[in-house]
Amino acid sequence: MTKQHTYLGGQGGTPKAFMLRALLACLAALLVLTLPLAPPAKAQLSGLDTEGAGFPGWYQDSNGLKLKGVEGEVDPADPTAPPETIYWSAAASMPLGNGGSADLNMDLIGYYANDVATPGEEIIAATIKVNARGLTPGQSTPSPIPTA
Repeated sequence: MTKQHTYLGGQGGTPKAFMLRALLACLAALLVLTLPLAPPAKAQLSGLDTEGAGFPGWYQDSNGLKLKGVEGEVDPADPTAPPETIYWSAAASMPLGNGGSADLNMDLIGYYANDVATPGEEIIAATIKVNARGLTPGQSTPSPIPTA
């Protein structure tokens, strides 16, 4: 008769699988415990633009990297709205293993509330947008990255 072992909360499996799950659980706990020790991100704000835009001229991080604001293009859907001030923008796309795809867009932008250039209603926002297409709720998607 073979003795059946149950590891990690009754999930069963081999001792090797148990060790892998235990290692991953320890790494996750270590990450959660050390996150509060990481120094917060700091950005220094320059003086406000005195030429009427009302947005900061630049942001600088603790490493000395400066992000200067650049006026974006006029929105063709609403040409009367003032353009955004763009400090930083990045985009990436990747295919998913099921034929779908995922997009990532990140920005640091300045815009006016209600799309009307009114002094005192300037807003600076950092945005992260993720859009995935072709997913089925409750299903896993094979990784597009080959595993060796």
